Amino acid sequence: MLKDDERNRLANREKAVAAALAALEHQKREAQTAFDHWRAGWDGKVRVRDPVSSFAFDEADGTDLHNSVTGQKNGSFDSRYTKRVKGFSGNGLQVDGDSPVKLTEAGPYQRHLPFSLSVRVNLPKTFQRAFVLGRSRGEQDAGSRGYELLMDKGRLSFALVHFAPGDEIRIRSLQPVPVNRWLQITMTYDGSSEAGGLRLY
Repeated sequence: MLKDDERNRLANREKAVAAALAALEHQKREAQTAFDHWRAGWDGKVRVRDPVSSFAFDEADGTDLHNSVTGQKNGSFDSRYTKRVKGFSGNGLQVDGDSPVKLTEAGPYQRHLPFSLSVRVNLPKTFQRAFVLGRSRGEQDAGSRGYELLMDKGRLSFALVHFAPGDEIRIRSLQPVPVNRWLQITMTYDGSSEAGGLRLY
């Protein structure tokens, strides 16, 4: 049984939650009105923003990866463990699964900001679990925080993570990923903070 002060604290918190939900609904209505206004004047053309970063692995200089976006930092890799090999077009990088390829200036992104990522890969086998692409404040096995593309039991898994494994939004591909062939994988997020806003192509 709750004490009087506990009931009061609970009631106050319930009122705060109700007020926050009401404010959220108000913001949704305002956003919908603004969107409808924008949509009415839209010319139907989709304009793609310039990329934040773009790396072509065939343009590596030693252990540096050239970032073709002017003013952005280059990426890097450890040539002791990551090898230059023939890629889909030009050269690619063959990674060992432990030594990362570091693509700087690719994020970070907050959950209210839409973004997309695209990478071309050739998987030599079906992986039960393997890290493909992402950005994190922590290790993958210690509560990662950021975004990630994984191979999970042969399928793609794309997630935005606040604290793994419980506080995240995640989607998985329905079909297993083909192996020993080049694949263009693209991930998109619409800034909605909902799993429905994630897409894999």
